[in-house]
Amino acid sequence: VGREKELSAIDSDSFKVIAITGLGGEGKSALASHYLNEVKRTDSNLVLEWRDFKEEDHKFQQKISSMIYSVTNDISSKDVVGLSDDELVTLFFKKLGNRKTIFVLDNVDSYIDLETFKPVNGIGKLFNKAMEVEHNSKFIFTCRPFITYAGVEFFQLSLTGLDEKNTTEYFRNGGTQIPKLKIKEYAHRAYALTSGHALWLS
Repeated sequence: VGREKELSAIDSDSFKVIAITGLGGEGKSALASHYLNEVKRTDSNLVLEWRDFKEEDHKFQQKISSMIYSVTNDISSKDVVGLSDDELVTLFFKKLGNRKTIFVLDNVDSYIDLETFKPVNGIGKLFNKAMEVEHNSKFIFTCRPFITYAGVEFFQLSLTGLDEKNTTEYFRNGGTQIPKLKIKEYAHRAYALTSGHALWLS
């Protein structure tokens, strides 16, 4: 609800890399997931890949290795043992080639430098390579911090709260237990709380 412009931007062929950023609870992962579901519905042949980096025990090398396996059948685990992040990322894009795939890298917060607001370490290498090399795929990163990057094929969606009209629509269509007569009042109250207009409640 209320994310039509954002979905249109994500769907644009103008961008290789898209960052969906914003506070927790704004719907970053939900937006990316909804987009993938829409794409799957319209193009069942397109390869869609999702990698979640939220888990505490995640390791970039495991994630990038699994991404390599997803785009080629001629690489096994023994072929990637001992490779550095740089080498794995280079191998990934070599094997990706001209395939048209959409990759969502969800919750990459721990890979964003909070002084420069740039992606670092493995995710930084993947991010930069995705911007530099020629490919037909799309990479969507979600995280809370704003990402500082200047590039014509990079687009950042900084999500904010829904406006009052969309909040009302969300309550009406979201299967809530709110009585219909109270929806408008509650939507106004919810909007006031999330938009800094809490004085309405006093």
